[in-house]
Amino acid sequence: LGLLLVFNTTRLKELLPRQGAVRTLVGLVLLGSSPWFCLQNFYLDKPMVDFRPFYVGADLNKAKEECAANPPKIETYYTYVNQETQEEKEILAADFSKESNKYIWEKGSPWKIDSDRTRSKTLEEGCNSQVQYFDKFEVLEDQQYNFLVIGGDLDKADKDAFKKISALAAQAENEGYATRALYYHTSKQTLDEFRQEVTAAYPFETADDKLLKTIIRAKPGLLLLKDGVVVEKWHNKHIPTYADVKGAYIK
Repeated sequence: LGLLLVFNTTRLKELLPRQGAVRTLVGLVLLGSSPWFCLQNFYLDKPMVDFRPFYVGADLNKAKEECAANPPKIETYYTYVNQETQEEKEILAADFSKESNKYIWEKGSPWKIDSDRTRSKTLEEGCNSQVQYFDKFEVLEDQQYNFLVIGGDLDKADKDAFKKISALAAQAENEGYATRALYYHTSKQTLDEFRQEVTAAYPFETADDKLLKTIIRAKPGLLLLKDGVVVEKWHNKHIPTYADVKGAYIK
């Protein structure tokens, strides 16, 4: 494509006329919006458009149902070896119990499975979204507003941000809103030691590293949910106060 453009520069036409206000206006818009677009990610520490399954507005219950309705289609093949003749046969798992294969599985059969040669063939990928692995039903089924802390690796966590979350969580709890935390690793401190340092009175549970990074890349991140729907997300650099959250989101 590049060579095509190079050798056909004389045939290229301008999208906008050289004369007139349109070209100038478009140029000014692009000049002004480009830095804003680039800095948006830097300032908010969130993608401009979140294509992950835990985006703001995502209905996690609905997404899990859709994922469950679209499982991968996989065929599994077993290799059997006749211990007397060394003859080999590969049989589709779905056909194993058929009468035509009775000679393999009937009592006293000389056919034995070679488990090292079992193979699988993917026919359809199905749903491969990380949302299918989010099994925290106390979060999904909570009909009240609730907060979810994504702690990730607690050894690398921003403890000041955790302390801000703990203050928010204490105020939220006083008004009947729960806070829960997920993490996948801690080695410098025990979990109890970490919770005591950041004054976290809310419960912590372990979760898969990949799942947590899919939800939000922050150390920690904070989500506000209701009925399994993601209402808002915050990076550790932008943890709000409970008063800010209440005023903007809790109706």
